[in-house]
Amino acid sequence: MRVLIVDDEPGVRGLLSAALEAVGCDQIDLAEDGEQALAKTLEHRYDLVTLDIRMPGMSGLDTLPLIRHVMPRAVIAIISAYTADAIDVDIGDADLMISKPFELKVVMSLAQLAQELVDIQRAIHALGEE
Repeated sequence: MRVLIVDDEPGVRGLLSAALEAVGCDQIDLAEDGEQALAKTLEHRYDLVTLDIRMPGMSGLDTLPLIRHVMPRAVIAIISAYTADAIDVDIGDADLMISKPFELKVVMSLAQLAQELVDIQRAIHALGEE
């Protein structure tokens, strides 16, 4: 499963990367901001994207609909110290919002569910090839 972690904090990127590797994610790319994230989405298709809201340059909120447009089937989770209520935004393009500080088991469960979804999508696709 291919994962993109977008966060301006190196420590958060490292923590998320380690947690996702622990559950078998073997293709993990990192981005520091929205611009890097969009550039990476033009190079690769991701199954799971974690996205911080507040970053320098292009924010996660500006990046979110663009990533969703490019990858409509990806699981996208906002991971932020801000809640949707606190910043009064619609996170409708995201599948999940996880507040910082977060529990690693939540992120690990998210990765496992995203992998199950990828497996189901591949099985459905394979039906058309029979």
